[in-house]
Formats: sequence, C-alpha cells, structure tokens
Amino acid sequence: MIIIDNFLDKDLIKFFNKICVHQIPHFYGHNSHEKSNPFYKSNINLDDTLIRFICEKLKKQLNFKSVLRAYINVQFKDMDGDWHDDDGTNTILLMVTKTLPKNSGCFEIKKDNKIEKVDFVQNRLISFDARLKHRGLAPKEPNTPRVTFALKTE
Repeated sequence: MIIIDNFLDKDLIKFFNKICVHQIPHFYGHNSHEKSNPFYKSNINLDDTLIRFICEKLKKQLNFKSVLRAYINVQFKDMDGDWHDDDGTNTILLMVTKTLPKNSGCFEIKKDNKIEKVDFVQNRLISFDARLKHRGLAPKEPNTPRVTFALKTE
C-alpha cells in the first residue's frame, strides 16, 4: 500500500471537493456487495479535463498502464462499506472531503491476516492491490459526507 498526503495542490483539492459534493449527481443504492449497506456513488467521465489531469499526475507517480474506470463514493453516518476486493490490478483512492476526526471514516485493508487502518485525511491518496479485501467506513458525525474518488487501474 502506498499513501501520499497532499497529493493535489491545496486550491485544486478544494475545487475538486466542491465539484464532487455539489456538482456531480450522486445515486443512492450502491454497495460493496449484495448484502452490505447501500451508499451513494457516481461514475466519472474519464474524458473530463480535470479527471484527465488527475489521471496523468497519478500515472507519473504510480506508473500504471491504464485506467479502467473512475467514480466517487459518498457515505454518511451509518453507511459503512463492507469487506470486498476490486477488479483491475490496483485501486487508487483520493480522500476528497474535509479531514474527519481520528477513527471516523477510516479506510481499512486486510493484509497478512492483519487489518491496517488509515484515517480519513483530505487530499490523502492511497494506492493498493485491488485483490486485497478492504472497506471504507462511514463518518461518525451526522450530516458529514465522506467522499472518495476511486480509480481502477491495470
């Protein structure tokens, strides 16, 4: 697992946050698998100029061949994700919304029978093996969105 803090410029992450929270429509009913809690999701157009810029920046730093798809997940209190793995080779997550208090909205991943926990910090990027079981936990605070931008890569 690779973690990069302050991945985007400070002004750019604020701008991207506004777009993800207020401009991109979110659709309720997505879940990690059939029996898990539903939350909001929105597929992202890979031809969008800002998304192309972010993908190019990611390719330079993480050296992958291609992006299979991109989307945002939106979770509120009590919308925990469940353990799952992903398609593709690697998953890249960018934590978009404001930093949450410690142990709220954490990302968790299972590796070697251990659970690694990563706090939700705005502008934190996580890249990991898509085959590893992982989940995103909801924020503990009411009326507080937890938004991640996700890329599936080869």
